[in-house]
Amino acid sequence: MSKPQSSTIVPDKEVEVESPSTPGVQALTRGIQILDIVASTPAGLRFTELLDQTGMPKGTLHRLLQALVEERLLGFDPRNQTYRLATRLFQWAHKVWDDFDLRGAAEPELERL
Repeated sequence: MSKPQSSTIVPDKEVEVESPSTPGVQALTRGIQILDIVASTPAGLRFTELLDQTGMPKGTLHRLLQALVEERLLGFDPRNQTYRLATRLFQWAHKVWDDFDLRGAAEPELERL
């Protein structure tokens, strides 16, 4: 097991905080980078386009794309060989709106008017 890079003290508990160079954190950061790039291109992106835009090694990009597709965060269209955002992201967005109290958030502004 690797040693933590730093730690944060929380009452009655010590929480390990990993540096961005830690493999798990780096993979997560790269996955989010891929999602951001794909989200900015509604028509979808081919593997070679993602390779150019991310600068990641082929094997790394391939593994991350495969994991994102398996988790339904990205979809792959075999007809035009492109990756696009997938249904799981929309499900998460819907949950955010379900839990969002628009009336409560707007109330101070409405009272001011």
